[in-house]
Amino acid sequence: MAEIIDKHKHLDYIQATIQRLSNIQITIKGWSITLLSASLVFGGLTWRIALIACFVSICFFFLDAYYLAQERRFRHLYEHVRVLNRTDFTMNPDDLCHEMQCSNRKRSTTLSSLFSIANLSHWAAIIFSLTLTIVKLA
Repeated sequence: MAEIIDKHKHLDYIQATIQRLSNIQITIKGWSITLLSASLVFGGLTWRIALIACFVSICFFFLDAYYLAQERRFRHLYEHVRVLNRTDFTMNPDDLCHEMQCSNRKRSTTLSSLFSIANLSHWAAIIFSLTLTIVKLA
């Protein structure tokens, strides 16, 4: 009985981490839109400001992909713990992937997260519009 309670508690810990990572991604997207809009409005619409905004959005793009990869790793950890009979309360998803030879490990890299549909569509639209602005103003 105590093992089941421990397992549920461990799953709660992992789920809380997944939720925090998801909230961080939403915050990153919100701050990026706010900062880019503010820089273009208050900095004046010049090609230099648009170039800086493009660089900043690429940085946010990589940061968002990193947190998406972390979220995917913790989702794999959640699935692994869910099927176990016992738990050791580990919160390191990479250790378990080495033990299990994770088949989904390739999907959990930052590089693969860069090219996920949700991530790529959001950031490509922003970077493309900033690139058009740079070309138009240069």
